Amino acid sequence: MISIPNSTKRIKEFILLPIVCILFIGCTKDEQTTNIYGIVQDHTTDALIPGATVYLFGHEKGGGLFGGGASFFIDSTYTDTDGTFYFSPEDNDELGYSCMAFKDLYIASQEFTANSPMGTHNYGVTVKMYPIAWLQLHIKSINTYAPSDHISIGLLCNGGFYGETDTTVITGVNGNFDITVSWFLYVGGEQVETGAEEVYCPAFDTTYQEILY
Repeated sequence: MISIPNSTKRIKEFILLPIVCILFIGCTKDEQTTNIYGIVQDHTTDALIPGATVYLFGHEKGGGLFGGGASFFIDSTYTDTDGTFYFSPEDNDELGYSCMAFKDLYIASQEFTANSPMGTHNYGVTVKMYPIAWLQLHIKSINTYAPSDHISIGLLCNGGFYGETDTTVITGVNGNFDITVSWFLYVGGEQVETGAEEVYCPAFDTTYQEILY
């Protein structure tokens, strides 16, 4: 049996101690990685949306893109074929995060990850987007009006249509929704008539509506 001198044992212990500490520190750092797991869905059908562009923003806690604190761009990615995305930003306990998604034929949408933590430094976020649709309005006067008389359409920000009118306009709206079309008729400077109708507008399609006054 070979005996090891105490001095040799102390040298080995001295060498092993920093190695163990380095490994422990490395493991601790990995555990602090920030992971953001997300999906992008159609708000009206819950269908997953592939190929959406997703932007990750950091912001001071209590702030964000819509006021209160400074926000800044961190990274961007695309959703996979199953509508999922992933970010792994540098860990920072002083920051909150938000994700904004863009996709053709959808209205851009943002969601704050701080509202749905999955655990320390891990977040799950669902960004829901409204599909777009189009509403084509045929606006036609069937009575006689003076040039100063006009009709104002609630969906349109154009100042109204004056005198005798026969025109068609198209406007984008939220798809798969009942859209309220309201109008206000002014004759001789006074409002003489108002009305409203709900029109269902399927996503990615054009719906036709006529306003006769």
